[in-house]
Amino acid sequence: TFQYRGLLTYHRFFEEMEPFAAALITSCIKANNVAVAIREKPELLSLLTEEKGDGEKNAKFAQDFKTLADVLIQEIVRYQLSKHSSLLSDRIYGEESNKFTNSKGQEVTLLLNDREEDTRETLEKVLEGDKTVSCLLAAEVH
Repeated sequence: TFQYRGLLTYHRFFEEMEPFAAALITSCIKANNVAVAIREKPELLSLLTEEKGDGEKNAKFAQDFKTLADVLIQEIVRYQLSKHSSLLSDRIYGEESNKFTNSKGQEVTLLLNDREEDTRETLEKVLEGDKTVSCLLAAEVH
């Protein structure tokens, strides 16, 4: 009987973990797609890089940068795992802040949802109206 209960417990555990594992795999695939899209267009790297402010940067460095790709991938993971369990959304932290300041001084927070259009609009604000790059990245996210 003990072995039977143990097997049943393992079976339930794996049943519950399957959607979580699928969310992790989906996150990895989408992160890879974003990285490949950026790697294929080297001019994007300079466009997608922002210097961190004093409160954000690592004290070890005179200059510290974050890239939109890093933040976008971080947010993909947060969003995909949050779809699995809403309890996770506030408990997933990344190295980078998901807030950007564009040249107009406008602070933009990058948050993902189910709508590609919302993601594209947010990316457009971060990228100061660059529709081509915003559409490309939003498509990879969704």
